[in-house]
Amino acid sequence: MAFIPWEDGCKIVMNWDYGVHYWKNVFCFVKASFSLLDMTALADMFIPELRPALQALMPEAVTLHNITATDMTSEGAAVYTTAGAGDHGTSVEGDVSGLGVAVVVTMRTPLRGRSYRGRSYFNGLAEGQCSTGIWLQAAVDEVLDQYEAWQAVALGLGWTLSVASTRHNGVVTTPAHIEPVTSMVVRSLIPGSQRKRFRRL
Repeated sequence: MAFIPWEDGCKIVMNWDYGVHYWKNVFCFVKASFSLLDMTALADMFIPELRPALQALMPEAVTLHNITATDMTSEGAAVYTTAGAGDHGTSVEGDVSGLGVAVVVTMRTPLRGRSYRGRSYFNGLAEGQCSTGIWLQAAVDEVLDQYEAWQAVALGLGWTLSVASTRHNGVVTTPAHIEPVTSMVVRSLIPGSQRKRFRRL
């Protein structure tokens, strides 16, 4: 796929693992005329800001391994990766929920329509957080609290959490259309599937 730039944009990739299983979360952040130092500070805040209340909902073997920040303003620009030692879950009860399911966080922007709305699929919660096929409300609330905490700290560093749209009505948009995230919500307690995630990539 051809590279599509993000104006003033940095891609954050959170790299998780559970034994031999790996997954990631991807976010778009925007800051005018940012430097490599700005990008480094953004990436470095994610692991220290991992909330103990969220860690308590994740098995000990689930680890936030590292964070990769990529300058998306031009092809071949800078990439920064945090040190490898990451925080991990603290729950000693039960196994991880199926890695093919996730809490689906919808990111809303000032504009309506799917092209202006983002989704993030959060995996790694313990199986006890999903009962009779739905996530416990407390677990969903904690995932949202975590996302909002990351968003707030990033904003304090001058970064705006955003949605980068690269396709409108089936037509590729370059550079990507960027809109700030104004709110986040989990619209259903039913777990989202990896298949749904893959269809949106």
